[in-house]
Amino acid sequence: MAKAESKETVGTRLRVTDLIPRILSVFVALVVWLYVMSNDSPDHQRTFSGVSIAVENTALLSDNNHLTVISGYGNLADITITGKKSDVISYSLEDIVASVDVGSITEPGRHQLSVSVTTPEGCMLQSVYPTSVEVYVDEILTKTIPVKVNITSVQYDQSITLGALTPDVSVVTVSGPASVIEAAQTAVVELDLGTVTTSLTARGELKVVTEAGTAIDNPYLTISQSSVGVTIPVYVERDLPITVDTKYGYLNADNAEITVVPKTITVRADPKYLTDVESLTVATLDETKLSDNNTTRIVSITLPEGVENVSGTKTASISIRHKGTVKKSVSVSRIELKNPNDLEYTLIADSINITLRAPSDIADKLQAEDFTLSGELNYTGVRGIVQVPLTVQVPAEYADRVYALGEYTAMVNIEQ
Repeated sequence: MAKAESKETVGTRLRVTDLIPRILSVFVALVVWLYVMSNDSPDHQRTFSGVSIAVENTALLSDNNHLTVISGYGNLADITITGKKSDVISYSLEDIVASVDVGSITEPGRHQLSVSVTTPEGCMLQSVYPTSVEVYVDEILTKTIPVKVNITSVQYDQSITLGALTPDVSVVTVSGPASVIEAAQTAVVELDLGTVTTSLTARGELKVVTEAGTAIDNPYLTISQSSVGVTIPVYVERDLPITVDTKYGYLNADNAEITVVPKTITVRADPKYLTDVESLTVATLDETKLSDNNTTRIVSITLPEGVENVSGTKTASISIRHKGTVKKSVSVSRIELKNPNDLEYTLIADSINITLRAPSDIADKLQAEDFTLSGELNYTGVRGIVQVPLTVQVPAEYADRVYALGEYTAMVNIEQ
């Protein structure tokens, strides 16, 4: 039979049993209190340092009063807010908006403006420092200034000359605060060209400078274009001998003396245009049309594209004097006409007089029967008398020294 518990033992066990719920209740209450204090405390305070102070209504300032902000950007504020801790600790600098409003300013100068703060919903502004900032505004001016090119570095051969540097625009327009624009005198582009061997185009950034050459570095200055292209012509000057060519190659140092005045001409051009140019040919003489023993001709000096005549001489005088040759006339009766269309025809003349130029020691040996006149009746549907161009056939043994002067035709009557 079980032994009965004493009253003292039963009482002790009852007290222990009652204590456990009490401890649990206290623990739960503590946890709830800690949660509330950590998450739902309505007066949790937090300071945000380095909040950017925006400048608002600058467009309104410009449109209404033709003013612009010179300084006042970039100010920072320390802002303290209160609210539920769970909310407050979740915010960042971007959630806090600080600003000053310049829309009501009507006069240039310095203005002290109050800092306005917008906090997230459910939070309250506790404090802001500074409470105001100074903003400086000035009148907006527009001005046209010239563009200047400055070569900071360039290397080139001593035979090369740099021509006039030409920017693609001669002036630009600058706008901004009156005090800044009044000091602006020139827009300068600086170019480092390196080694130059031919004409080129380079592009560079523009900077606005004062009369003293000091660059104006102002964020409120605007320019109509930020860069320009610059054409840099490169020239070489050279004396080119003036030469004369012949059409058939009959004339040479042995049988003719050709004199050209002037003998040379000074030209200027981009090096690429003169790379392989050793002389300037001003005329090609047709020997068959030089019937006189002595002839002088004036011809225009025509230069290739891109080459400039520095000398200023626009014409050349060419004198041709024949040496050791004579003219000889013969009456040639050997006339051969090709007749591809089988025309019936008759020659109006049985022989044609031609004039030859030949070396003196050969001229007496030349006989009329040594020569042939040839042509072609290349006609269809033609009747009557026509002129047929003729070619003088020189005997092979004299072909490089004897040639006919002038042009010849045969009068032919085509019957059908």
